[in-house]
Amino acid sequence: MTRMKESGIDWIGQIPQEWEVIKFKYLGDVKQGLTYSPSDIVDKDEGILVLRSGNIQNGVLDFTNNVYVKTKVAESIVLRKNDILITARNGSSALIGKNAIIDTDIKATFGAFMMVFRTNKSLIAKFAFYLMNISFNFYRTFFTTSTVNQLTAAIFNGIEVPLPSISEQQKIADFLDKKTAQLDKVKSLLEEQIQKLKDYRASLIYETVTKGLDKTVPMKDSGINWIGEVPEGWGVSKLKFILEKGSNSIKVGPFGSSLSGDAIRSSGKWVYNQRNVLDNNFTETDFYISEAKCKELKNFSVSSGDILLTTRGTIGRVAIVPKKYCEGIIHPCLMKFKVDSKIVLPELIKYLFNDIPLVREQLNFLSNSTTIDVIYSYNLKNIIIPTIPIAKQYSILEVLDRQTSDVDSLIKIKQKQIENINKQRQTLIYDYVTGKRRV
Repeated sequence: MTRMKESGIDWIGQIPQEWEVIKFKYLGDVKQGLTYSPSDIVDKDEGILVLRSGNIQNGVLDFTNNVYVKTKVAESIVLRKNDILITARNGSSALIGKNAIIDTDIKATFGAFMMVFRTNKSLIAKFAFYLMNISFNFYRTFFTTSTVNQLTAAIFNGIEVPLPSISEQQKIADFLDKKTAQLDKVKSLLEEQIQKLKDYRASLIYETVTKGLDKTVPMKDSGINWIGEVPEGWGVSKLKFILEKGSNSIKVGPFGSSLSGDAIRSSGKWVYNQRNVLDNNFTETDFYISEAKCKELKNFSVSSGDILLTTRGTIGRVAIVPKKYCEGIIHPCLMKFKVDSKIVLPELIKYLFNDIPLVREQLNFLSNSTTIDVIYSYNLKNIIIPTIPIAKQYSILEVLDRQTSDVDSLIKIKQKQIENINKQRQTLIYDYVTGKRRV
């Protein structure tokens, strides 16, 4: 039986008697990434590869979206085999600490929002990789401030970790490689099954909202390539022709200067933001303003039946303000619009925007771009959607709600299985890198 001792570190707990606790700064060197300007970016054959956060996917390197630069690169930040590449700064706090081992010889460096940990002879890189993926979970609160999400060299160097002998590090790393690979294989199969269910769900919705429920109805050309044929009695229309009448039927969120940080409160009237839409959450929010500020910005206030649309970041997603809602306004990153419910039901709009590529592809086309960062009201007004007799819309929604609910239930079951695998994986790594279980 292994004799244990107290490590003195809460997250580590007890460790084997012969192990020690040591800070990362004594186990290697941190290297800061390359700063470059847009004018330095060149074609693949003209410069050096710069790895960024997007080049790390699920703990391994991904070379799908590469950037090359032509500029002077110090030898110390040219990547070496067994370097550990870490996301040090990012707009999303969840991505801070994302890392991967440089497991091949490549000619590359890394960007300024990244850092590299280069282990010394006391630490095996793969064991360090597992240590990071456990220890970062316990230090994550130090990665986020009110102004920036970052893992600094000082914070990283100060992280204390358990350290066995080199030979045991190797045994643990080899064992965890094998066991995590088994878990990852099961997880990958579940993810494939989820994607197939999502694809089926999307095809079901697309077929129903463009072809209808009755397959015996004669079809006609819609005149729109990406919609194709539609049933007799249906049509197509630009969104601007089915909006509710009135000057306030579509409204972009207030300018940022109208809603500065000084106006935000810890309680008061709601500021509906992107998270509310993405999560379809109308029970809680992160931002509030005073009643006086809400009255000042009354033109941006929400009401039941409004369709809220994300216009930045994850764009083109919608949510419908329910009958019971909290008084408030929209954030600058949102737009609100209201459709004429005698022509189209808001719930159908939700399916068209959120669940099939019909609207997103048009936004890309209207913006003359394949990756758009912002939606403008004039683009939104020119979106073309199928127009369906209102009675048939109710029938379509009834069928879609039932069928998609069945698919969603299956997806949730598989997502729960993945969640359990992730927990099992983390527990496995934790137990072995802290010596609670031995190889």
